[in-house]
Amino acid sequence: MKKGYLLILCLCFISTLIAQKKKKTLADTINRFDTYIQNAMQTWQVPGMAVAIVKNNEIIFSKGYGVRETGTNKKVDSKTYFSCASTTKAMTALCMGILVDDGKVQWSDPVIKFVPEFQLQDPFCYKRTNGARSLYS
Repeated sequence: MKKGYLLILCLCFISTLIAQKKKKTLADTINRFDTYIQNAMQTWQVPGMAVAIVKNNEIIFSKGYGVRETGTNKKVDSKTYFSCASTTKAMTALCMGILVDDGKVQWSDPVIKFVPEFQLQDPFCYKRTNGARSLYS
């Protein structure tokens, strides 16, 4: 009988140790992300980049990595500007797709529905329909 109690006691002790796993903190997650970025830069042979993480309208992480240009020693910092070229078009299309999937907008919605002051340079591109402007197709 004593062996049974001892076994139950040992199982309870072991289960409490397992239940007390270290919880991942935000700092731990950011440190792992920082390591991931550094490894990815080596893998993809990226000379430099800047990263910022925003949560609830607050910058929780901001860091520059590497150099601004291959062959130089000018370091990247969190304030370094990079040319985005045409990548912003793809990012905007992706974000719009997410909004369409969430039912917040439709692909056919005119920009002016969300940005009333939007106007193209040529005013003849618009016609009035039901009080809203839309482009001729």
